[in-house]
Amino acid sequence: MAQSQWIRNTIVTGAVVVSGTVAGGVTGPILWGRIYPTVPLAAFVGAIVGAIGSLLVVSTILMIRQRQTDRVLHIAVESARREAGLPRSISTRVRSRRLTLDGEVSDPSVPEKADIVFKRIAGIESVENKIKVVSPAGHPDPEEVRRSLEESLRRHAEVDAHGIQVVVHRSRVILEGKVHSWAEASEAERIAWEMPGVQDVENRLDVPA
Repeated sequence: MAQSQWIRNTIVTGAVVVSGTVAGGVTGPILWGRIYPTVPLAAFVGAIVGAIGSLLVVSTILMIRQRQTDRVLHIAVESARREAGLPRSISTRVRSRRLTLDGEVSDPSVPEKADIVFKRIAGIESVENKIKVVSPAGHPDPEEVRRSLEESLRRHAEVDAHGIQVVVHRSRVILEGKVHSWAEASEAERIAWEMPGVQDVENRLDVPA
């Protein structure tokens, strides 16, 4: 659909520009004869002016039509969002028949549901889904905490993160596995406590005798 629309616009633009070029060339000696005394030169200048003018006109018309189409599609998108019961925290933007979704939700099923709902709308050529899943206030996302903590442990030279397993339940972190020394175990626990949203850390790390 996108390619066919582009082909149609290109054909229309080309036809209008050619017509403007021909018309400008014919009227050039009349309009530009006093400035450019020779007929070929006046016709050439008229053709150039006609081509540029017609290109500007057709580009403006196509842009206005595209904006009107985008407004109609945006109304359809908002109607589909309400019918599907998708949260108001999702923002929608339609530009050149392409839909962009943004915002934050607490339900991890919402982004996939939004994809299904909006891709069914006739006229929407693509959907860019930027919806982020966040945990409700007071409870950090366990998976995000786990990933961030594992990354922090890998960055610290004082800790060998290969033997550490991280378990996160709501705001509680459990460290399991083996480390080389009590200093490493203590440092890993300290890093865990520094993670945003963490309210409890249980250190189960073993140190070989």
